Amino acid sequence: MKLREDLSKSKLRHRGDLPGVYKFKSIGDMNEQEKALFAKLLYYWHTDGIHLECLCKDIGPFPKLHVRESSAGKLYLSNNPGTNRGDRAHNFQCELNLPEEGYKGYLRQKGIDISEDGEITCNLKKPDKRKAAEDPQEAKIGGKTKNSSGSTPAAGENALRFLFLTLLQESRPGVHVYSPGRRREIHKRLYYTLKKTKLNKVKLNDSDFYIASSRARYNFNKHRIAIFWGDKFAHPAVDSPSNTFTVNLPVFSIADPSEKLQDISILKSVYEAATLTGRAVGTGYWVLYREENKAGKLIDTELIFEPAEPVTGIPVESSYEAQMIRRLVSEKREFKKPLIGNVTELFLAHRPDMVLLDTNPETIIEVAGFEDDDYQTRLASKREKYLERGYRYFQWDVKIPLEQLVLPPMK
Repeated sequence: MKLREDLSKSKLRHRGDLPGVYKFKSIGDMNEQEKALFAKLLYYWHTDGIHLECLCKDIGPFPKLHVRESSAGKLYLSNNPGTNRGDRAHNFQCELNLPEEGYKGYLRQKGIDISEDGEITCNLKKPDKRKAAEDPQEAKIGGKTKNSSGSTPAAGENALRFLFLTLLQESRPGVHVYSPGRRREIHKRLYYTLKKTKLNKVKLNDSDFYIASSRARYNFNKHRIAIFWGDKFAHPAVDSPSNTFTVNLPVFSIADPSEKLQDISILKSVYEAATLTGRAVGTGYWVLYREENKAGKLIDTELIFEPAEPVTGIPVESSYEAQMIRRLVSEKREFKKPLIGNVTELFLAHRPDMVLLDTNPETIIEVAGFEDDDYQTRLASKREKYLERGYRYFQWDVKIPLEQLVLPPMK
């Protein structure tokens, strides 16, 4: 759900039965012209004390909102006190959810808070390797076959991975959404999202993080977070010739994954303990997290690898998902891949593989890569529930060649 070009007429319309109250849809995908217009509307609503209703779902009662001013003087939409729970709650994925509701409530259980004005707060701790090794998900996620599939969380999933997926999904527009013709510029999206992130009580600024691009350079002494592109199969780390305790890991640009920028030195122990996942996809994001030691010096603490399809930069959980994404891109389809939570409060640990946004109603896409009874039973249950919620459902059995599939028609 997006604000389109004709903002004032098609998506923000006066309700004749309730003068002064407007309905609107998500503000997450505005272009610069729409942002300028929306800023004027926020000022108008704030000055005149106009309340609004959120159209993030098809049936009322609709969540009620008003405009607040942050301590920094920024105007933003806020939920009315004491409302927007129960029947009046937002759609599960709505960005305007209360911090304890919807997908934001799900993230809060994982140690990540998203405030109403969009600030992301997370207290990362050094990973408990014993707990990770005992994680029952470890044995069933991703698999180790060439094209394993499944919509379950990644092996060894932890706070750092949840934080990174949150950064991707909370960027504006979200990295998990693909719209034909829109420039991806993921490095810029991540930059602005990190600027509104508070990590271990530190509000991040430019000098605290590194996002790999031709204009940036990794600073060992300053950067708490480093995000860069790589290929865990084609370009793994190699032992440092000058230091037995470090490895050199190739850094490729987020802006242009084909461009190698440099090698960075990482503690060998951290690299060997890295959560690489068992997914048979070599391309993706490296995320390095660094903490201060007792002397106040930043040291490598944790490293993860998040597999992703290289054309879109969208994380994937199997090579089959990557194939489906390339098929959707080739046909200029608009879609999203939920990264945190789900499109509903159902199946939070088993997200849909993709959601087509250009069908009416929207279409859940599942990539069926397993044949065991439990997996097929779960898929049947998901299909039933999604249909009950008003979605269309489309399933690709990977035994059928992808080119033979006929995708649901666009609206």
